[in-house]
Amino acid sequence: MDTVRWKLGVVSYLNARVLVEGLSGRQDVELHTAVPAELPGLLLEGRVDAAIIPVIDYLRHREELVIVSDACIGADGPTMTVRVYSPVPPESVKVLRADRESHTSVVLAQVLWSGCHQRKVAVKTLQRGQQVGDGEAVLLIGDKVVTSPWREVAYDIDLGKLWKQWTGLPFVFAVWAARRCTQSEGLPELLSKARDRGVAEAERIARAHAAAHGWDEERAVGYLTGNIKYTLGPQYVAGMHLFFELATEMGLASKADLACRS
Repeated sequence: MDTVRWKLGVVSYLNARVLVEGLSGRQDVELHTAVPAELPGLLLEGRVDAAIIPVIDYLRHREELVIVSDACIGADGPTMTVRVYSPVPPESVKVLRADRESHTSVVLAQVLWSGCHQRKVAVKTLQRGQQVGDGEAVLLIGDKVVTSPWREVAYDIDLGKLWKQWTGLPFVFAVWAARRCTQSEGLPELLSKARDRGVAEAERIARAHAAAHGWDEERAVGYLTGNIKYTLGPQYVAGMHLFFELATEMGLASKADLACRS
């Protein structure tokens, strides 16, 4: 009888379905689903062997973590699901009310506002049902963006699109990572093959899972087959390293209060 070899932490959003195609039916794989902000903790605490984590958390814990696959969640332009909604022009935003599920996107927004608008924005948590004040904007990520009432505000900024316009490079939001103390032989191949199956079946995956994630089918198909990219190629690596440099220069890459425990 097969036993579980790999415990994997997986993002709970529609876009991650492509990365784990076929894994849920394997006897040697156990999937643990969570929002992006929770996955680094699961990994660093040793509750999973590898996880799709926000790239900013990889940067903050590079002494403990290693990227274990060329599969990723990225975009080469508009993301559709990483957006800032603002009632005032972007250059007038003073406070960003941020989705608590996000880590990378919060830092990306601060980098972009500094680089594109020469403005430092203060980040505060967005509470459920909260209305924004003067000079405040809202950052949302994930499936909730497609049904958010914030979509009706005057200014709608897609952070992937803005990054591409500013840098000319793609952006990487999340990567597969493991602790350096994890024996990962065979894992990179497993994850890459799952990604390849998912990319080949992206339209079917979108139609099968759209409703459960709050999407209409056609929009979900366009999202998974067009907006989101899944391979950590050279340009994506370049974009990721540029983001790391800019975040570090701004003092936004300090280590989070998490520890690697065996």
